[in-house]
Amino acid sequence: KYGKFPWKFVFHLALLTATTTQIVIFNKQDATYFRALQRTWYYYFFPEDFDFSSKTYYLYTVKETLDSISRAVTGLEKAVNTSIDKLNYTYTNGVCDQCRMGHLQVTNYLSDMNEIYENADTKKESSEYSIGPGNLGPFSGPYANTSRLMRRLVNMDLKFSLTSYGPSGHICVVWDISLHYDFQHRGQIALDLRSGINRSC
Repeated sequence: KYGKFPWKFVFHLALLTATTTQIVIFNKQDATYFRALQRTWYYYFFPEDFDFSSKTYYLYTVKETLDSISRAVTGLEKAVNTSIDKLNYTYTNGVCDQCRMGHLQVTNYLSDMNEIYENADTKKESSEYSIGPGNLGPFSGPYANTSRLMRRLVNMDLKFSLTSYGPSGHICVVWDISLHYDFQHRGQIALDLRSGINRSC
């Protein structure tokens, strides 16, 4: 009774050690993978000449801003079709409900800057659009209208969703990717990328 070797205890200890080791390895792999995906988002959604050592990209002209929006909305399809990683559009209940579109939220002043200066009218409004290649929402019209709107902007967020499957197919997560444009300094637009895991598949 007391002289038996505790095989059950050793077996459970070995099983616990193996499970813990596997979890640690997966966590390390996942952390490396998630960091790599952060760079992937910059590659597909940020301007081509972005310096990866920085977190913010600065835009100075209307054309540069339009080009960055166009690159981002085409970047969604390119990420799915050309990435070395397995990325997919995010389906809702098995349905692609605008899953190939970006979602744009815009906050702008109702008046031009000179009118705000003269009348102190700082009222704002917020609008939302679904945009994609060939349809840039409020920026699809004549250049003069686009230019005027941009000079009224306070900020805007361009949001995308993508699904990824991990380095060895053992995870599936849905990512929220957002480009934040800050117009409040007027002379330059600060463009930042924000991303995070929304949920598991």
